[in-house]
Amino acid sequence: MQTTFTSPHLTPYQLTVPDGVLDDLNRRLDATRWPASAPGEPWRWGTDVAFMQRLVEHWRHAFDWRAWETCLNAYPQFIAQVDDLDIHVLVEQGSGDNPLPLVLTHGWPGSVFELLALIEPLAHPERFGGAVEDAFTVVVPSLPGFGLSPTPSAVLTPRVLAQTWHTLMRDVLGFDRYVAHGGDTGATVASWMGLEANSHFPAIHLNTAVLFADWTLADTSAAEEELAYLQQQQQRMAGEDAYQAIHAEKPATLSFSLADSPVGLAAWIVEKFHGWTSPGAPTLSAIDADHLLLNIMPYWLGLAHPVHWLYQGLRDMSGYRLPAGQKIATPAGFLLFPNDIVVAPPRQWLDRAYTVASLKVAAAGGHFPGVENPDLLTQDIRDFFRPYRH
Repeated sequence: MQTTFTSPHLTPYQLTVPDGVLDDLNRRLDATRWPASAPGEPWRWGTDVAFMQRLVEHWRHAFDWRAWETCLNAYPQFIAQVDDLDIHVLVEQGSGDNPLPLVLTHGWPGSVFELLALIEPLAHPERFGGAVEDAFTVVVPSLPGFGLSPTPSAVLTPRVLAQTWHTLMRDVLGFDRYVAHGGDTGATVASWMGLEANSHFPAIHLNTAVLFADWTLADTSAAEEELAYLQQQQQRMAGEDAYQAIHAEKPATLSFSLADSPVGLAAWIVEKFHGWTSPGAPTLSAIDADHLLLNIMPYWLGLAHPVHWLYQGLRDMSGYRLPAGQKIATPAGFLLFPNDIVVAPPRQWLDRAYTVASLKVAAAGGHFPGVENPDLLTQDIRDFFRPYRH
């Protein structure tokens, strides 16, 4: 098992934001021009003004970016050259003699900070009451164009990115056997990684159920439970997918607002954290202000353009629909959450697309379990991958 990471394709990296960038951020926050509040209940028509005013007050006077920057820089980081992409990647070597390499992938509007609380417990379980035999070498890449990794020059599909991750893990970092976990886009990438069974890539773990095999419905009518699920998913998405159309169709127009106004950027992102964790609630209590801002900052630092390449394959579903006759053969474990924007499907729906080895639905939680439920997610990842270590 490799314990050091040296490669002509790896450049050591530390995140150090210039003081001038932070000073400029503060000036923009101080000069915020607030909109009028929308009529009706808070959050009914989008981000709540009163909530944003409290968040910006915290951002300006209580949020300590330098402390979080130091926290991130405690881990080894690199810029990895993978084909024609530069990928920011964090690598924490696991404890013990044979830690299992694990790539964790975030989605939008998340970042590596969304997964920060998982790294130490997964890499060093013996420090948290676990067994060293459950240790992982944890690899956390930043998706291209998500703040810490530069924007790709062309549209990338999740399937192409899955191959990029295989190249990163195998050819750049030198692992001969590894597994993957993901949520949101990260779950999509991990799913495509597992499409072909491979002894070097024995299993995947997901907290979002993403790929589907609708071609299997051609000859067999969906069961009543599956039809009810599809209706429930349609209802859950009602009013929630406007951002997808903007990201996919008119991202350049939106980019002016996101790149010029930190509050505009924050409002765009925070609305998703609310709707995907606390739908219908008068406030956002599931995630604290620091963790909201942590997942906003990388987008501000990366010039805050919409991640348009991601949404091409979502609008036409080509990035999420399995080819006819194909199924993900790699065993998959699911830990799903009731407040997620993606409704937990019935087992038979998942069985159409995945080789389901484990399926659990948590009692509470939403789309960002790395922040909302890190202990539960960590334990499920440990438990699920235990039989696939050798």
